[in-house]
Formats: sequence, C-alpha cells, structure tokens
Amino acid sequence: MNEKKFKEEYKLLNPEQKKAVDTIDGPVFVMAGPGTGKTQILTLRIANILKESAGVEPENILALTFTNTASYNMRERLTGLTGSELSHRVQINTFHSFAEEMIRSHTDFFPRFFGARLVSDIERIEILEEILSTMKTSHFSVFKRRQGTMMTILSALDKIKNEGLDPEEFKQKTLEQFELSMKDEEIFYKVSRGDYKKGDIKPAELAKRERRRDKNLELGEIFSVYQNKLEEKSMYDFSDLILFFIHGLRESDGFLAEMQERFQYILVDEHQDTNDAQNTIIHLLIDNPVHEGKPNLFVVGDDKQAIFRFAGASNESFGKLKSLLDEMLVIDLVHNYRSGQHILDSAQSLIVKSGEHKEAQELKSFFVDRSGPLEYREFSTYKSELLWLAKDVKARLYSGEDPNEIAVLYRNNADAAGVRQIFDAMDIPYKDLSKINLLEDMDILKLFLLLRVSSDFLSDEHMARVLYIDFLKFDVFFTQKVLARLRNTRRGPSKNIYSILSDEKILKEIGVEKDMISKAKDFVKFLNDSKKKSENENFSTYFAWFVRESGFLEYLLGRPNAVLALSKLEKIFDEIKNETTRRGEFSLSDFLYYLDSLKRHNLRISIPQDSLDGVSLMTYHGSKGLEFDSVYIIRAIAKRAVPREISLPFNDFSSGLIDDERRLFYVALTRAKKDALISSYVLNEEGKEKNKTPFVEEIEGLVTVDTDSFESGLGTQFANFFREGAPRLLSISNQEYISDKFLS
Repeated sequence: MNEKKFKEEYKLLNPEQKKAVDTIDGPVFVMAGPGTGKTQILTLRIANILKESAGVEPENILALTFTNTASYNMRERLTGLTGSELSHRVQINTFHSFAEEMIRSHTDFFPRFFGARLVSDIERIEILEEILSTMKTSHFSVFKRRQGTMMTILSALDKIKNEGLDPEEFKQKTLEQFELSMKDEEIFYKVSRGDYKKGDIKPAELAKRERRRDKNLELGEIFSVYQNKLEEKSMYDFSDLILFFIHGLRESDGFLAEMQERFQYILVDEHQDTNDAQNTIIHLLIDNPVHEGKPNLFVVGDDKQAIFRFAGASNESFGKLKSLLDEMLVIDLVHNYRSGQHILDSAQSLIVKSGEHKEAQELKSFFVDRSGPLEYREFSTYKSELLWLAKDVKARLYSGEDPNEIAVLYRNNADAAGVRQIFDAMDIPYKDLSKINLLEDMDILKLFLLLRVSSDFLSDEHMARVLYIDFLKFDVFFTQKVLARLRNTRRGPSKNIYSILSDEKILKEIGVEKDMISKAKDFVKFLNDSKKKSENENFSTYFAWFVRESGFLEYLLGRPNAVLALSKLEKIFDEIKNETTRRGEFSLSDFLYYLDSLKRHNLRISIPQDSLDGVSLMTYHGSKGLEFDSVYIIRAIAKRAVPREISLPFNDFSSGLIDDERRLFYVALTRAKKDALISSYVLNEEGKEKNKTPFVEEIEGLVTVDTDSFESGLGTQFANFFREGAPRLLSISNQEYISDKFLS
C-alpha cells in the first residue's frame, strides 16, 4: 500500500467525499452528479477497505462497473494506490465479465456451459431463421416479416433476458400484464356511445391488447426454442451470462453461500444504468441473514444520467435496492470539479423540466472564475452548420487552443460523416471516436469484390467492376475494349470476360497494348492460383496469401493513412479467424455468404479510429465520463419516438421518449468545462425541414446567436465540401505488426 499517495489524494477530498471513503461498513448510497469525483472515491474506498479492515483480503472485494473502460480505469487508479499485485487480486469487472468468470470457475454448478462458446451475431440470425422456417407462427410468419425483423426479435430476446426472465417466466409476465391492462381506465367507455354504454370495454382497445398478448406469447415460444437450439449447439449468447448466473445463485444454495461468503464488500458504479437482471445479482449477493439488512454495499449513481435505458436500465433500481436495506447512509456529492457554474445552472434548468427530476440537487462549481459562452445557433441548412462548425473550430486552433480540449458531440454515429468530410477538407485534426463500418469502406469493398471474382471468375457482373479497381492497374482503355468485345460477342469461346482475358489472340485483335496483354495474362494466372488455393488451404492461410499476391497489401501500405487502412484489414482477418474457430470449417464461399448475411441484416463490422491528437468526435453516449474545455453539440434536432414492432410486457424504454432524451442532452451539456455551443439546422441532406430540439427552449441562460450575417457571407465557401483534405496522422503502433502478419 502506498500510504503517502493515499494520504495525498485523501487530503484533496471534500467532507462528503471523505465520508464516502471512511464509511466502510454497512450500506452506503452516493448520489454523484457529473464531475463530482465518483471514480476517485470508489478507488480510494477500496484502498481504505484494504488498509483498515482486518482479515479482509483483496479477493473479498467486488467492484461492478457498467463498461470495460470503467473497469480498466478503476484498476489503473487502484494500482497507483495499492500496487499492481493487490489491485489485480480485487475483483473488478463489468456485470457480464463477472458472471462469465464465476461460471467458468464453477463449472460444477453450470454444466450447461462446459465446452460451450459464445454465439456470433450471424449464428444467432441463422438459428432464428431456422426456427421461423420450421415453426408455425402467426405474428412472425414469413408474410408479416420485414427487413430487420430478425434483429428486432433478437433485440427483444436480449431485453427479456436483461429483465432476468426465462421463457416460462416471460410468458407468465405477459399474462399478468394483460390482466393488469384490462383494469386500465383507457379500455372503458367514459360515456355511452351508440350500442355501447358507459363502462363497456372498447372493442378496438381490447383487440389491441389481445394482439399484444398473443404476439408476446408467440415470442415466448420462439424464445424457448431458441434457447434449446443454443444448448444443442453448445452455444450461449451474451445475455445468457447474466441469466444463467442468476439461476445458478437461485437454484444452488452451495454456490450462493460461496459467493456471499467470498464477497464481503460490494461496490457498484453507475447504478442508474443497471438493468433488472444485474440488480438481481446484487440483491442475491447481499441477501444474507448474517448482514441483518446491513450488508457492506457501496452504490454510486445519478438518476439524472440514466442514458442506457434502451439496455433495460430503469430509474426504479434505486428504490428496489433501498427497500432491501436498513439504516442506509445516503451521501449527496454536490461539488462539481469540472464545469463553470453557468454550465451547471443551465443544465439544472433543463433537467428539472422532467417530472422525475424536478427536485434534483443543484451542483456547485469548485471553480469560481470558470466561465465561457453558452450559445445556440440555428442555420438554414446542414451545410451551413458544418461550415460554421469548421470555421469556429479552426479559429480556436489558430488562437492556440488545445485540440484535445475540444469535442463535437452528436446524437448518432451517422451524424459524424459530414463533420469528418469538412474537417478533412479544412485540415482540422480530429480523433473520431465513432466506429467505422468496414462494410461501407471503399478499400475493403474492393477487396471483397476481388474475392467474389476469385470464387466465380465467370461472373461478368463482378469481373467488369474488378477491372476498374485502381490497385490492379488496368488501363481504362483496355477495360473498355474488353467490355466492348464482350458486348459484340454472342457466342463462342469468348462469351465471357474471363475467356477474353485468357485469349492473347483476341486481345491483339481488339488492339490491346503488349504491356496490358502481359498484365491480363498475370491476372488470369492469379485467378487460377487463387481458385486452387481456396480449395486446398484453410481460409486464414489463403486470405493472407490473397492480400499479398493481389497487390492489395502493397496498395494499403502506400495509402496516406496506411495505419488506419491496415487496421481495417487486420479487423477483417480477425473476423475470419473468429468464424473459423467457431465453425471449425470456413471457406471462401462461407466467407462471402457471411458478408451477404451481414449486409442483409444490417449488421456491421466496426473499428474505432485511433488518432494521436485532435478534436474529439463522438456521440452523446460515447462522451459519458469525459470532459472538455469546449463542447459543440451539433445537429440538435427533435427526435421522434418510433413505434415498436414488439411491445414487451414491462418497462421497455427506447430512444425518442422526451425524458430519456432530456437526460441524454443533460449528459452532453455537462461534458463542458467552459464553453457549450449548441446548433441545429432547418433543412437536412434530403431537403426536408427539421425542428430543433425542444430542450433549446428549456435551457435557461442560453444565448441565441443570429446566423443570417454568417450565412449571407458564405458565398463560394460551400466548395470546401469538394476539397480533398490532407492525410491525418494516426497511431503507428501496429503498422509493423500488421505488415509482418501478411508479408511473412
């Protein structure tokens, strides 16, 4: 234990924080608003437990977090206080990784998981397709399915599991909810109307509730078969980890007793974002008579920052947990060590507009003199907004502001595309924390197209497009001559592009230069070699050979952003290795089918971009826990709640609901230390009119800035959208590794 460092950091705490660190025993709830130092008190409290509690080993402490990043950061801070050996003996996990680790280390209690592996997203869809193709359904029949229905069903199953329900429990819940809905006042006529008297049931309302009930009961049947299929295939999905861990605790007194005896101190971070299943784990671990209602439970949360409600999180979690405890100490952290008071006051004025938070505790800024603009701008078009953003950021950088202290926040990952484009064009350095979908990347799509031709080089549709791929270096005139010959050929041996490329005599007849004839000959040989190798070697080995011999790897190494390009290739290679491991056998045709399935079901292969320095680009959700001097909140457009295809029989929260969106906007706003600049537009990319978010009108102290003069002076500056930007410098840590992987 580094006593000196502990004392130094403890000395910096305010009285409420010290109380949270010092109160080791019994249940403690810490209501920690944004910027109030919750991570610091969590780590100091763990260190204090180890320092002050006699007989307590690091293994007796369990700290549960919501994300892997939070777990990593907590352990890193703890290492600075206790040293690496002690910190790594403390059980610091996300709920899912904790459940998996306990299941793996106690296989006697979980025979279902012995030898089982995690199912992939594609395999989940394949299993569901198999079920629905053989199962007689009414609400999910082939005639009623739409694109995306498979993912909607899988998402619904995940939500059910996040509630801690198995198929039979879900069906029972459905029936209970139906009976409850029959007592709803909305189902009865309030006055007599036609043949119906006051108090009669409305036929349309009854039919709606019956349809919802029957659809969920049918979903329960699908759920049951789905779980059986997973077990038959020795697979489990991500949500099963929590569900089966709960059942293990409930069904085995020995396992529950072992867990309760081992984990004498439990700490929970971001409790407002935990779902019912995760809360059930907490309830079971602390439900030990020896505690007499006073377990050593330390919970940190802030219901104003509950932004993952789509994952099953609920503001009712605090209340449920409190009801199980006696003499609970509640500590409110009200001192903010991030934002100026103007940011905190404006954020407060926004959040209290929600009925759930009208009594929310006000935060006090530690910094008396921290100030900056709090402004809103509405532009006529999305391009005007982007140009203003780029010019304003550029001016800040020119004046000497640190780009790492500037963030651009937006609601959805797709909103980043325009920002990337204009920042590239105007040479603004940025760190894009949004994830790139490799299925939309132009370089990767070229590789996939060439692989399709290697699988079937008699396909003129694909071959014609391949001849235009830049790194193959076929002359455009050569390609046009080959395609012209194809159009003029009705029959005979040269009836496809491959035959034309293979026939030197035909190439001479159509006027192809000698060097292009040689290149065509090499390409034909490459296709033949590729076909043979794909049939005779494992796909991982073949793929590495393919990217080398096709010239694709050399092409990537010559790209301005070679490291990013190589990281994309490495991600594809990892996908191939993972699928090979899962399936045992994985061929080129399997890979192409895998790609088609991803596209058909709107699935992604994503990687984050890793820049060295620059303005941070991220979603509201991604910004949680971060802070910046200046925050731009762009595309502040009103979000409409979308009707659900499946309405589950419990509090199934989704984005678009006004209070959920308000909390999310509150989180975005409170990332700012000094400056918060909000903007929106009237006309989007499709020329459709959009309304600004209603939160603009709710925020007190927000100054509206006129944009007419700015937009009238834009003139030819829209040409910036067509400029080619300078390449960005990215992290170079993996370049040699990736090159060696494919060049060796």
